Amino acid sequence: FANIYYNDAVEDISAIASDEYMAFETRTSMVKDIITELKKPDINKIGVYGLGGVGKTTLAKEVYREAVKEKLFDDVVIILNVKEKKDNEEIQKEIAEKFDRDVDESLKMGTRANLLWAKIKDRKTLIILDDVLGIIDLEVVGLVGVPTCNLLLTSRDQTVLYEMGMQK
Repeated sequence: FANIYYNDAVEDISAIASDEYMAFETRTSMVKDIITELKKPDINKIGVYGLGGVGKTTLAKEVYREAVKEKLFDDVVIILNVKEKKDNEEIQKEIAEKFDRDVDESLKMGTRANLLWAKIKDRKTLIILDDVLGIIDLEVVGLVGVPTCNLLLTSRDQTVLYEMGMQK
């Protein structure tokens, strides 16, 4: 018989609570507020903004852990330090890799966007993009027109979130 196997999905280390994480009352209430908004069917784009160092990344990680723990979504993906990605294509590749999809470098970005869209269109998905400094073209990446895909973005710039169409 031929061997048949599937690679287990690799657990994202963001799901593991940091030893330094402190559950402040304000942080806990904000996580609860975000989770409440994510549960609403008419809200699928949430932005969190604030000065550098106030805890946006920590908050995003905690929302990730809570969403995984409560099994609110079929898939939950977190991309940390989006500011370090040089363009939409690099962001798209990292999201696809988190979905355990091999990224075919020979495909055009539009084709990869269609593949990513096909992967998420029938599943309830949460994608968290942390530390967004500039506008990301969500259509080019493949994250537009999917009502079952929720986005949580963190940024230092409220204008960036506004221009990307965040609802809350």
